[in-house]
Amino acid sequence: MKHILPCGDHYQLIDCQSISYVQACQNYTKIYLTNETMILCSLSMVKLINCLGSQFQQVHKSYTVNLHTVEKCYKAGTVLLNNGAKVPISKRRQKELLKTWQSTIRQLEQQEN
Repeated sequence: MKHILPCGDHYQLIDCQSISYVQACQNYTKIYLTNETMILCSLSMVKLINCLGSQFQQVHKSYTVNLHTVEKCYKAGTVLLNNGAKVPISKRRQKELLKTWQSTIRQLEQQEN
C-alpha cells in the first residue's frame, strides 16, 4: 500500500513495504526506508502509525517497526532489522512483539502457499 505523506514543504509518495522503521521526533517522524534513506515526515508518529497498517508495531515510546523487516529480537531489548538497523524495544512491549511477529510470519507463509 502506498501513502502520500506531508514532508515539510512537499508531499511524498511512500510505499509501506519500503519502510523499515519509524522514529518519533517531537511533532515529526523520521521514516527509515529499507534502502537506508531517511525521510522527515510532518506527522506525529501516532498519526503516521494509524495510516500505515497492521504490519507496523510500536516497540518503544519512540519507535515503530515494520514486522516484515524484523530478523531478530534480543532479550536484552533490541530488535535487529533486515537492513542491519538495531531498534530499542521496551520490556513491556517485548512479549507483544514476539506474539505479533509470529502471527505475521504465519500470515506471510500462508500467502506464499
